[in-house]
Amino acid sequence: MIASPLESITLADLQSLKNNAVPEGKTLEYKRDIPSDAPEDKKKMLRAICSLANTAGGDLIYGVEARDGIPVDLPGIDNSNEDALRLRLENSSRDGIQPRLPHFHLKFIPVSEGRAVLIVRVPKSWSAPHRLGQDGHFYGRNSAGSYQYDVGELRQSFTLTESIAERIRAFRASRLAQIGGDETPVKMDKGIAKLVFHVVPLSAFTGHDAIDIDTSQDILRRLPPLGASGYSFRLNLDGHVNYTGDGVNPARAYVQVFRSGIIEAVEGIAPWENELTIWPAHFEPSLVKALSLYLQFLYGMEVEPPFFIFLSLIGVSGYRFRLPQRYFLHNPVSDRDSIILPEAVVSNFETLSQETLIPLFKMLWNSFGLSREQNFLENLR
Repeated sequence: MIASPLESITLADLQSLKNNAVPEGKTLEYKRDIPSDAPEDKKKMLRAICSLANTAGGDLIYGVEARDGIPVDLPGIDNSNEDALRLRLENSSRDGIQPRLPHFHLKFIPVSEGRAVLIVRVPKSWSAPHRLGQDGHFYGRNSAGSYQYDVGELRQSFTLTESIAERIRAFRASRLAQIGGDETPVKMDKGIAKLVFHVVPLSAFTGHDAIDIDTSQDILRRLPPLGASGYSFRLNLDGHVNYTGDGVNPARAYVQVFRSGIIEAVEGIAPWENELTIWPAHFEPSLVKALSLYLQFLYGMEVEPPFFIFLSLIGVSGYRFRLPQRYFLHNPVSDRDSIILPEAVVSNFETLSQETLIPLFKMLWNSFGLSREQNFLENLR
């Protein structure tokens, strides 16, 4: 893989590959021509993409002539219709790799009139292992290129993914215990219920920081706490936190961004007119908007899917679930102190926030003995 962000790679970087005779390897492969739509050509391309995603990620570079894996020329490929080519490659990947890759990135770098080198950057996938739909095989990659996984490697890949998922669930349980014990990044009112929302990248548990907190301050400050317009911000040991209020008096809400890419948003649910009340008409649109913003942020930080999405309510014993009068429903009271909903998973950045969250909203309504209408939010307008 070229050791630069994709958007900053130039023709000079490609020339450097040739001048320094940088060979193909585990994360880098050169191709002279763009594959045709013939089944065998398409299979070779998808096998290369699949093997990179299953292993360590990397760059597949079209328009480079290589001999024995060493680049010798940059003839480029025809780039007269970049949009059509981009669409063809994306469609081939979507239809030919299972489960579907979260995404990969393409960049055309002009080398002459009507010719360009195409870099296909494939991130390491945390939904691995992936297989080709065409032959049903799983592929990995080493310094010699792509190869078919054996049974032991396949078992190890599935086990690793499940092990990380269990660690994510343990992280959530630990955070809920701390928040319930008033161990929060900023001081909040004690004794009131809290809505807790987590967006957890699977990649956060690989031991590498995903976000450079110092260089990302401008972007981090744009993430509002739930339901907030004005807010304060500061660095902390875990990363960066934005919070309502002045930092002296208790905050109503905060959003903590961890260095690993994990996002934790917490909102206190204060009594309304002296009544302990949960308003779905307030928190549902707030969460839909927040998830969209958080996913945009993670995309900009190049934090790859999948993401585990968690919604929890803690300290809600005795709280009423308040609905508009037009629904002619009683307002049931929570019979438990904590409502811990199962996770949802966002597997790619094209997933709509509302589609992800509505199943969680339905389960929350069910926990109060209610059935949520599909068009509940629309009916409030």
